[in-house]
Amino acid sequence: MADAKASDNKSTINKLFLSFRDSIDFHHDRRERVIKSSRDITALSKKLIYIAHRVTQRPLESILDEVRTKKSEILELFKKVSVELEGANFYRRAQSAHSFVQEFLNRCAKQQQYHIEKYEFPLTMIVSYKYNKSVSPSIQEYIEAIAFVEYLENGVLITKEKIENDFRDENGNQFLLITYDDYLLGIADLTGELMRYAINCIGMGDHNQARKVCQFLRNIKSGYDILRVTNHFLRNKVEIMKGSLAKVENEYSQDFYQHIISEHAQNFEVSMEVDE
Repeated sequence: MADAKASDNKSTINKLFLSFRDSIDFHHDRRERVIKSSRDITALSKKLIYIAHRVTQRPLESILDEVRTKKSEILELFKKVSVELEGANFYRRAQSAHSFVQEFLNRCAKQQQYHIEKYEFPLTMIVSYKYNKSVSPSIQEYIEAIAFVEYLENGVLITKEKIENDFRDENGNQFLLITYDDYLLGIADLTGELMRYAINCIGMGDHNQARKVCQFLRNIKSGYDILRVTNHFLRNKVEIMKGSLAKVENEYSQDFYQHIISEHAQNFEVSMEVDE
């Protein structure tokens, strides 16, 4: 009798740990698929940036068609990876978190003596955060790429809301979460591309555009200076941003003064010829 009971307990424990193993394997397999898709998206986003940098060699209108094509490819991959960030396995987790958030808000309402409407916590928000480290690099690279294109087209900084519009399906539902960290990290990376673009403009003799880019970089840095940065990755990128701005300012000032000196030298030579 005792042996039979011990055997049943052992069987129950084995089944329990087998279920743990299946759950862990499921998680790792899904994570690997997300990482693979993230790497593909990152590679395509880098190609989009390379296309955009050709603006110093060709008219902007001539590269926009290529940009739109590459952007469509990237968004299709994002749609596919978004499928990995949802499903029945995660629904229970999301419901549990939803209940916790709702309870928290209700308690706040009672303490403050005012009414809070029912808060709908998006399912994809819970799931996305679980795999955020896996998909975040590709989101940041995409933000960097389209932010660079936005500046080339309109001369402005792209907003988080405009980026989120890219991640909505035909019914207007957002299929992928854009966090504030991803947005800030992506924009911080943008400054490196702006630095390269400004230096290319200087090399092409377009000092006016280089001056505009330099001022735009200063404005972005001023915005980040307002933030109380606690994110380790963002803090490092802000330091790199300062270096990018310093490079542009140094290159622009050197080239500008050389240009002024050259003009004065030419004018002096002309005046000497006239006097003779």
